[in-house]
Amino acid sequence: MSKSKGNKFELMVFKDLRQYNPILKRTIGSGSSEDDADLVDDRFIIECKHHRELTQSQLNKFWKKLIEEAYKQKKTPVLVYKENNKPIKVITWAIPYGNLHPEVDYVMVTIDYEIWKKVCYVPSMESKDG
Repeated sequence: MSKSKGNKFELMVFKDLRQYNPILKRTIGSGSSEDDADLVDDRFIIECKHHRELTQSQLNKFWKKLIEEAYKQKKTPVLVYKENNKPIKVITWAIPYGNLHPEVDYVMVTIDYEIWKKVCYVPSMESKDG
């Protein structure tokens, strides 16, 4: 992946989410440090990846690093990724509906970016206003 391609994608996601949350910040030197995600706010730690194609192994590696950082910061991890000529996707945590297995608090889910934004991100910002 070219660095400029990744930076453009990160900036696009930042501008898109920032309209709902003015405290969303891009981290200084994002992508250059072991411990820095690309975007952070008071609830989410967001890593952005844009590659020609991504294997499940690559996604697992990115996710593992992100959840370690999210745990340190006590935030919800969100991996926003895009492959060429495919829609933007999100990997994050979800609480199973009905939670039939109480020992399982969260499960990893992959969903469409626009759905995640409408269902998870925007409502969490709007609830602060009310």
